[in-house]
Amino acid sequence: MVVTPICPHLLTLRPIVVRGDARLAVRVEGIANQAALTVDGQKAVELLLGDEILPEVRAYRQPGPDERGRLL
Repeated sequence: MVVTPICPHLLTLRPIVVRGDARLAVRVEGIANQAALTVDGQKAVELLLGDEILPEVRAYRQPGPDERGRLL
């Protein structure tokens, strides 16, 4: 699995590669309403302070956000 920050504010943030079976947690901390999630180039979903993303590799295509931006 490749995790890639899009438009990071620091040049030290680089893509990372983790094993497909690794457990990864990403939590929004710090400034509220300054983060968004985009999966496979689909529509971005705003993340709120305290939101946590637990990505995992699937053998099939996972549906993305609906037309209102809610994750399915």
